[in-house]
Amino acid sequence: MTRRSLSVAIAFALLALSSVSINRGRTLQVADIGGTPVEGVFVVYHHEGYRLNPAHSTTYEASRHSIAKSRSVGRVEIAPSVHAHWPFPIETHPGLRVDLVYVPAFHNGLATIGDRAMSQPGAFDVKDDLSSVRLVDLSDNPALWEGTLRNLSSIVAQLIGEQLGSPPSRRVRPETMASTHVLAGYFVKEYQAFLGRYRNVTRPRPQMPAGLTEEERRAWNQMVNRDLAREPLWGDVAQRLFARDAERFTMIGSDSN
Repeated sequence: MTRRSLSVAIAFALLALSSVSINRGRTLQVADIGGTPVEGVFVVYHHEGYRLNPAHSTTYEASRHSIAKSRSVGRVEIAPSVHAHWPFPIETHPGLRVDLVYVPAFHNGLATIGDRAMSQPGAFDVKDDLSSVRLVDLSDNPALWEGTLRNLSSIVAQLIGEQLGSPPSRRVRPETMASTHVLAGYFVKEYQAFLGRYRNVTRPRPQMPAGLTEEERRAWNQMVNRDLAREPLWGDVAQRLFARDAERFTMIGSDSN
């Protein structure tokens, strides 16, 4: 092999190495807020990287969404994966993005994990190294429970859209489709449980944001008054937001029974 051909071979090898990434997978520990491991956990995730853009940073999805379910109490295993992409710096190696950590027993589906830790007081806490999530039981908090319904309906709709729009050459794995049906069924149960508890419960007046001017406070109060007059009960809001999805997902969720 000549020096020129060796240089070309090395260049192609480096190009191939920069165009393929291996994600080693992860074990996610899920517990209640006191640290006790919980069972029946669903994790929806995908892999995402950054794409070169001279104006602003953009991202690309290296994989479609997948669903992992806990196989032992408090442990969810996310499988290793291999991804091909344009070489650096056109596209960076993709990393794991957790879109939803959902525990039906807690009515909590508010936790999402990107490339850094974050937490929402009163709902969940994520460890700094992203290895564990602690979730709060939201049964007594209709505002946060409603947030779970929002997240769950959005994720299920996105999963269904991906599956219906996939070409035959990129069919969704049967286990992902089956888990999507299960999640659709859980959404219907969440909606029904929420209405069973909060249908006729009056919504509280939200706390006014700090730092508003007198004119802004007046406009904020008028907006809140109109909102509460139109939908005074938690059931009013839930039915407007989720009744249509519940009807649609009932047909999908029944396929898993």
